[in-house]
Amino acid sequence: MDRPHADRPPGSPDSPPAGFAMLIGFMGAGKSTVGAELGVQLGWPFIDLDDLIAAEANMTIAEAFDRYGESHFRASESRHLNETLNLPRPMVLAVGGGIVESPDNRRMIAALAPGQVFYLEAPLTEMVRRCMEQARAADKPLSLRPVLADAEERFERRQDHYIALGHPVPTLGRSPQQIAASIVRLLQINSQPVAAPDPTHDAARDPATAHPEVKHER
Repeated sequence: MDRPHADRPPGSPDSPPAGFAMLIGFMGAGKSTVGAELGVQLGWPFIDLDDLIAAEANMTIAEAFDRYGESHFRASESRHLNETLNLPRPMVLAVGGGIVESPDNRRMIAALAPGQVFYLEAPLTEMVRRCMEQARAADKPLSLRPVLADAEERFERRQDHYIALGHPVPTLGRSPQQIAASIVRLLQINSQPVAAPDPTHDAARDPATAHPEVKHER
């Protein structure tokens, strides 16, 4: 896949044309699940930035973070963000919860056209519950302990950046289909060339199944 201007230093991407949506938010917000659903409703490719990082490292995000350390992981995250922002559109992009901690990353996200960044929000207690529920389902409840130990401090450190960079999209008690449909409407309001959501699509799925996939983010 061609990556025009992929060698541009972080913090200086061109504002992309219409046909782009980025999802930001804390771990457990549902970015990956909602992003995949949004791609289906829009008919746009979906890219999960954490998946690109994990594929390159040939290990999970948690393993890469633990093996190489935070500074190495964040540098890889910034590089992948810069490259991905310069890929051809249209595209739905989900990014990790900690991406907003880097000033360079914040500049890249802030440079996007208005109405292209969406902050999936929920109470911290709900996001932690989602993470724990997924860990228990995978029979790995202990694996989340180090990640959740300082969750409140990390969330408080990042929350202002989420609010500053993205349009808030509530997720509590809503299915991925409902959340994605609300983002489609916001994109239409902002004059992005999108089709209306498929009326035959199940937009009323039980909210209890709204976030079946929660990854171990940092």
